[in-house]
Amino acid sequence: MMDSDIPKVMDPDHLLSLLPDRVDLPRGRSALSEAEVSQSRNARIQQAVIDEVAASGFHKATVAAITKRARISRTSFYQEFDDKEEAFAAAHRTASDLALELVWGPVLTQAEGDLEDGVRIALETYVAAIESNPAFGYCFFIEIRGAGERLLQVRDEMLDRHARILSDLVAVGAKSDPNLIDPGADQLLGVLGALDELMARELRAQAGAESLNLGGVIDPFIQLLLAVTRGPRSDAGVERIG
Repeated sequence: MMDSDIPKVMDPDHLLSLLPDRVDLPRGRSALSEAEVSQSRNARIQQAVIDEVAASGFHKATVAAITKRARISRTSFYQEFDDKEEAFAAAHRTASDLALELVWGPVLTQAEGDLEDGVRIALETYVAAIESNPAFGYCFFIEIRGAGERLLQVRDEMLDRHARILSDLVAVGAKSDPNLIDPGADQLLGVLGALDELMARELRAQAGAESLNLGGVIDPFIQLLLAVTRGPRSDAGVERIG
């Protein structure tokens, strides 16, 4: 597995927030270094752009509204990002890193295991994370689709990373299940695309609800994944593991 696919998050208590440990910067010029001030400001902007896009939609979100949420000046915003699109792209990458660690990290630490069990554990964690942080779901399953080419490229990067991790998980599962096959990147991306669409539809259907219930996406995703990873198969481009 590539080290870059599963980032290391130092503080598990903050896996679902992009905010720094301390939101209010201490007074005094020497209290924090310039790099620490920039890092804190950058994180606050990323969280603010997620909250604002979720509330207003990407195209209606403004730098003024984002800076108000982040409690910074416009000058400070432009010291970190050129525009709201760049800030949203950075927030997507950071959130994806957190999601990868949260969802796949515990599963991939196992030397071997059942594919279905591992994926179910990962998805239950993922669904619970989105249910408790709806802004992330609305931003990265719905709003990102209409946010422009740069954001679509970031979304593609994230899906590619998930596909590589799924491939690794299939390889782990093959140690105890000789019927597992590697279906190839395109089919794994297809399965992930189905999950993306299922999540988007559920989020749209439940917009405005007091709480989200996204558990209905788990079984269809697992069924699709098992359909493309269990043999026997002889399709071109399909490689049996082991």
